Amino acid sequence: MTSINAQALTYRFDNGNTLFSNLNFTLDDKITGLVGRNGVGKSLLASLLTGEKMPYSGSVTTFCRVG
Repeated sequence: MTSINAQALTYRFDNGNTLFSNLNFTLDDKITGLVGRNGVGKSLLASLLTGEKMPYSGSVTTFCRVG
């Protein structure tokens, strides 16, 4: 069962720099971790998944609680 679906997700900073563009992924109902080096955008992506921040374009659909 799909828990999170991201389609054509793009995030652009106020200064015009793009962190990522056209990101597509689906997560199922298993526990999932987000791993990467400091400063690469993990917290920002998590904020997009929880709805705390809005993407420049694209969409995130959640069918579960994201924490």
